[in-house]
Amino acid sequence: MSVTQAVWYSPTGKMYDVGQKHITFILDHPDLFGTTAEDLRAVFKKFKEPIGWEGKARSEIMLSAMRDGWTRIRYYATGNEGWTFEYFSGVVTSRHIREAMDTLLTEGKAHGDDNVHVHAFSDRNGEAVVVREDDYEFDVETHEGGVMQFLDSALVETLKEFFEKDRTLVESSRGNMPTKVYAREIPETGMKFAELRWDDGLGPMVLAVTESETVLFSRATGKLKHILSTDTDPSTVDSVKDHLGDGTIHWEKLNFRDVIGFKLS
Repeated sequence: MSVTQAVWYSPTGKMYDVGQKHITFILDHPDLFGTTAEDLRAVFKKFKEPIGWEGKARSEIMLSAMRDGWTRIRYYATGNEGWTFEYFSGVVTSRHIREAMDTLLTEGKAHGDDNVHVHAFSDRNGEAVVVREDDYEFDVETHEGGVMQFLDSALVETLKEFFEKDRTLVESSRGNMPTKVYAREIPETGMKFAELRWDDGLGPMVLAVTESETVLFSRATGKLKHILSTDTDPSTVDSVKDHLGDGTIHWEKLNFRDVIGFKLS
């Protein structure tokens, strides 16, 4: 890709191409961002800056949009080359960021060998500060990293968010949070898989995530044992079993090439 692209990704998952300047798009479409032209002009007046000037007013307006769940995305063709995502941590989820990248890939804007840079903000003492800054560089020799590494990492973060919020999973594991998670998405199945491990001897489990359901299986004996599902539809359980092989987990066939793990606090 040889040109710079600017994109806003809405809290509801809609992508807007904005041309060259994110602030110009807000000024042209204030209703999308829950504000008015008068309110935006007042911010520039407060800082004694011309309308559209890329200064303090611009920063305040764009940070306000990100606090409301908007994700600022830009592709840089030079310098810090690749896709840069800026969003507010705790407001925008990792799953939302994954969906944004998936949309860029589907629309042909992004490619697997693009670099990805992530900047997550949070408020500290009334000021927005960067609390996460990760780079996923594509290696032309190994053909690893870049967009696919970013997607794997975002999947792990998505699962972590799930574990922290869904107490059913914790209760099914004797009340203990898993201490290690390995995740991988299998595009041809439309499913995401994870292996969960505990330090207290509890047998490994398999988490299968589809678009509408989350299914947990025990792997203690090498056989699938259905434990829980977020839905009562048995078809998801059957499809997961079919994919994994007639009740026997062929875990190595899931191709965990770029396994990414994390410790849960």
